[in-house]
Amino acid sequence: MIIIVDEKADIGRYVVVHNMLQRYPNETVSYLPQANLALVERSETIFLLGHGGGGQVAHMCPTVLASELVNCGLKSGAKIEIRACHAGVPSSISGESFVDELASVLKHVHQRTVHVVGYTGTGVVQQQGSYRAKDAELNNDERQRAYKKIIASGKVALEKAATAAKELERLKRPIPEIAEKVAALTSAVFADLYEHNLTVSKGIDSGRHESSLAAYLKDVDPMWADSLALLHQIRLEEHNRWSSTTASYIA
Repeated sequence: MIIIVDEKADIGRYVVVHNMLQRYPNETVSYLPQANLALVERSETIFLLGHGGGGQVAHMCPTVLASELVNCGLKSGAKIEIRACHAGVPSSISGESFVDELASVLKHVHQRTVHVVGYTGTGVVQQQGSYRAKDAELNNDERQRAYKKIIASGKVALEKAATAAKELERLKRPIPEIAEKVAALTSAVFADLYEHNLTVSKGIDSGRHESSLAAYLKDVDPMWADSLALLHQIRLEEHNRWSSTTASYIA
């Protein structure tokens, strides 16, 4: 399930949704208040899309977002991927990331055991729905100027897409339909951005941070923790599954 946690999608968010639907065509898409998380099976992933930074996602701290998720029917055993900038970056004060704090609040306050993955920098999406975090060293002043140049050159297309999205929103068209229109109108701009992203992105492992998988597995099914070998095997399988949701450099 793909959920927009921002109050309103912007052009970039619509493109993210469109691209993710190319990779995950069977996923439903909604804003958080309309999401029915009780329908999500344990084998599925809940993708949360929003702007992140400053210890928040979509202007919500982990405590508030946890409450919102529970109110929408979040069940114990859920797997969550937060596609928001810096959600996997540890706080300089607490040492905990948004990912860690969200998993902790859900477990200790709401009695929901979840596994959460986030990204360790500014997030970028690629054409086929994969996701990465920018590397601060690679994303130097020169690369940042190149990014701004791409955005400036695509100003007309971006404004046209914003106008089209606003009209479709007024007509209450489905999110995937709006996303498809926006992606079509901005395809040339984002083609340049996808190429640019490959020059500033971290690798898969360094670009992600996850809550404790061992603790998640132990709580979901304690018998899995009886064998360290079995637990290690499950961890590897789970790591490979999560990795499939991120980009290779040629994605």
